[in-house]
Amino acid sequence: MVSMTTLRPVEAEARACPEREFTVAVFVVHDGAVLLHRHKKLDMWLPPGGHVEPGELPDEAAIRETKEEAGLDIVLVDTSDDPQPAPPGPQRLCRPLGIQLEDIPPAPHHQHIDLIYAAVPRDPVPPSLGGESAGQGLGWYDRAACRRLDVSDEVLRWAEAARRAVAAAR
Repeated sequence: MVSMTTLRPVEAEARACPEREFTVAVFVVHDGAVLLHRHKKLDMWLPPGGHVEPGELPDEAAIRETKEEAGLDIVLVDTSDDPQPAPPGPQRLCRPLGIQLEDIPPAPHHQHIDLIYAAVPRDPVPPSLGGESAGQGLGWYDRAACRRLDVSDEVLRWAEAARRAVAAAR
């Protein structure tokens, strides 16, 4: 099913929100559980993610951020059924689960264009988690654990979409 989205006029929005940055969020799924941590600055449960650096592709940022935050090597799950172009054609990037525009307080002066990815650990038995988020509740959370935690409805919905994407890719 195709859904239509309407955006506010770009010119007026650009004046009201001069700073927009591309970011990634990566829902890594392993045995039905998703990788989350308690974000220390935002004080909420989130998947690994962060800013796309200058000159970096979003796919590269998703892989880098997950490695930095969780010490985990991942494989992104491509949600596209588009055929891969033949060389020397253009390189097709991984299609994320979705893209959203988020106001970052104090709004409306800062917004993130957030590319939401699904991924799986590169190793079938992932190594121990580490990285920058190790002391912040970093771990694998199944549906029941997510409900017990103070996980936002938005994160719960994206986690479920990631579970479906991983199951469909197998």
